[in-house]
Amino acid sequence: LALVGISSGTGGAGQRFVHHRMTIKRQPEHFLVEERLGEAFSSALRPAPDDRATLATFELKKSGVSTTAAVQSLARELGVRGSDIGYAGLKDRYARTVQHVTAPMAAGAAARFAERGVSRETEGGSWFARLIDWSAVHIAAEHIDGNRFTIVVRDLARNTTHEMDRRAHVLRDGDGLLVVNYF
Repeated sequence: LALVGISSGTGGAGQRFVHHRMTIKRQPEHFLVEERLGEAFSSALRPAPDDRATLATFELKKSGVSTTAAVQSLARELGVRGSDIGYAGLKDRYARTVQHVTAPMAAGAAARFAERGVSRETEGGSWFARLIDWSAVHIAAEHIDGNRFTIVVRDLARNTTHEMDRRAHVLRDGDGLLVVNYF
């Protein structure tokens, strides 16, 4: 994806615009998205299933595959329907992403993970899932604090980086930046 049109100035009458060209998202490794679990959900997780915590909570890492395709593949591995798996949102197919999903464990699936020892992991194509804990509720959008983005930008001119720094200062919000997520 080439991004064109970072403009200098405020855009008033007679304002001269300077357009810069840069490249982002050339490869999935250039765009990283990490879902951040909320404290309430994290603190309610249990290390083992019990009468309430019957849903396995997985950290799902994927690259080059949509969330729905990875979830369907994981569901087949677990022996459940794709609609039985909960997730907080869709992550970009053309990125490296880390997100969390919850799933009921079908008969025998928990035992298969227990037999694998500490790793408790499964893999399928362009995704990797690691069982992290057990939950009483399916994960949903309200259970995450947000997403952390790392974006590699290439082909920048020096004056473009200065303009980006200036604009980042305007958008600063604590430790992060306020940005529109159109990816």
